[in-house]
Amino acid sequence: LKCIAVSLGLGVDALLDITLGLDMAKNISFKDNLTTFRTLHYPPIPLMESDEDEPGEFKSTRCGEHSDFGLITLLCQDEMGGPEIQLPASKEWIQAEYMPGSVLINVGDLLEIISGGRFPATVHRVSVPQDPEKRQKKRQSMALFIHPDDNEPIEPLNCGGSGGTEKYPRTTSFMYSLAKLQRLTGHTYGKEI
Repeated sequence: LKCIAVSLGLGVDALLDITLGLDMAKNISFKDNLTTFRTLHYPPIPLMESDEDEPGEFKSTRCGEHSDFGLITLLCQDEMGGPEIQLPASKEWIQAEYMPGSVLINVGDLLEIISGGRFPATVHRVSVPQDPEKRQKKRQSMALFIHPDDNEPIEPLNCGGSGGTEKYPRTTSFMYSLAKLQRLTGHTYGKEI
């Protein structure tokens, strides 16, 4: 939070003060917060005869292109590596290489909103490895998707409570997630937007 605050031109402890002062995540382990810890398992893909007969690009995807809903995602991955990251300017896809002992941090949609776009949400995907040997191995990772409490107002920090901007209108953590879920799946699971 300190690094993000400094890069936004705020005081070193500004985001920490805001988070603590607003109790932004006081319900992190309760029902009023969408923070989720998830283990992700991608099973091995058996080698097929066509892999040997027709070498070339394997075009299947394990998890399609997306950005995460929340503030940030902390991802611990195994030596198989995994996500490909889309560079914001060029739209080129690069592999997020595995680094032992490291945690990959993805910027989520809500941090993009709060930063007024200074930190664009990380668009990423998990493709099936091109290497037939890697395809035959499982991939395991753990992700912590961090969200503010459901009713926390979400708007660019430089709006000063004025209601957001045209690009980033004021919302709440829960309403943003529900609206995105509806756009992606067509469902709201009985909740009203």
